[in-house]
Amino acid sequence: METLKYKERFARNFESICSNHSKFTVWSDFIHMIAYSISNSCDYKQEREDSYLAIVKRYSKSETEKLSELFALTVLALEENRYQDFLGQVYMDYGFGDTRKGEYFTPYDIAALITKLAQSEQVDEVPYVTVNDPACGSGVMLIAFANEMIKEGATLHQQLFVIANDLDPCIALMCYIQLSLLGCAGYVCIRNTLSEPVEGSVYHPPADAFLTPLFFHPVWQTRRLLKSMRRANNECS
Repeated sequence: METLKYKERFARNFESICSNHSKFTVWSDFIHMIAYSISNSCDYKQEREDSYLAIVKRYSKSETEKLSELFALTVLALEENRYQDFLGQVYMDYGFGDTRKGEYFTPYDIAALITKLAQSEQVDEVPYVTVNDPACGSGVMLIAFANEMIKEGATLHQQLFVIANDLDPCIALMCYIQLSLLGCAGYVCIRNTLSEPVEGSVYHPPADAFLTPLFFHPVWQTRRLLKSMRRANNECS
């Protein structure tokens, strides 16, 4: 019920901004603004800050306040119920999916079933699990996988690392926002993984990757340090 209330409040705010701008423009600007804000809070890049400021200039003070409230409602919706693809649902509700590109977002319940069947390792048998989604969409499969790990007793921010990729910048950043808010360590890249395979790992992400805040958690920093030390020792031996 609460999630429905958040969606209704989100819709009212969103529609009020769209009186002066096209709906998809508002949606894309909203997603990019929030993604840039999250990214620069933990991995500052001047070009992202410049892009953020360029977007803000297109809106009035009252409109930017409403965009901020849209973000707050997204946070509240995912805090109240993490077992959903909130942004993906809203995106499809507004008919933004491009059928010519084959954009049909998987419903969360189906994603949850698929990920439950796909999990082959017990989380207590390995230090951590890595998952790479080469066509992540809004991240529903990764969200469902993370939630399944929680059900299995995993300490999510220490035992799951996600790598996500999508060709569409707006959709990839929707995934980035939700993974960040749901406490997943990892990163998201905007690219066509068929023609530009991601060249990165848990330890060395691509330079253009959007790193989630939990990427910088001390557990992962320590693992990277130990990996570097082991590699240095092997090169010296």
